[in-house]
Amino acid sequence: MKKYLLLLFAVFVYNISTAQLVSFGLQGGLNYNYARISDLPGLQADGAALGYHGGLFLRVKIPIIGFYAQVEPTYTKLNANIEDIEFNQETTMLSSDRFDMPLLVGIKITVVRFYLGPMISVNLNNNIDWNDASVDVVDKTSWGAQFGMGLELGPVMLDVKYEAFVSHELSITNYREGTFANKGGQIILGLGYKF
Repeated sequence: MKKYLLLLFAVFVYNISTAQLVSFGLQGGLNYNYARISDLPGLQADGAALGYHGGLFLRVKIPIIGFYAQVEPTYTKLNANIEDIEFNQETTMLSSDRFDMPLLVGIKITVVRFYLGPMISVNLNNNIDWNDASVDVVDKTSWGAQFGMGLELGPVMLDVKYEAFVSHELSITNYREGTFANKGGQIILGLGYKF
């Protein structure tokens, strides 16, 4: 029995000493945002819109069992088509600048990864295209979740994931007075490079 324990310990030490436990890199890509507007009658989201993101990632492997933890500080630009259905049926673009920080736990099987985890989102700035209208952030911080899968082909990583549950409260002035919640999910397509 002692021989088996010693052998297991030796394999554990070997894996730690030869495996690269910490890796980092760059990542970025496109977002497809499905916005939902609530709490301000007369405004509604009108279809999905394309945005982009870019940032870093840091991954820490857990030896032997194959799991890893990955944190991704990311700048995200989201766009949403907003329609005024109460007055003039005018459609405009609402843009949001965010700092997102997902903390993902995953497993890698050969070249395929599966992962999920919570994220925190900080709304930095918003713009709207209606004349003289401005949008201010009422509630800057929101929690959400991401899950997805990816491929690793050497140092190159391809990812597709879904984000849900993020909701930022905004106020609009000089057009429609009031506050509204900008909610929604997004499909995220990413390309990364691991150093």
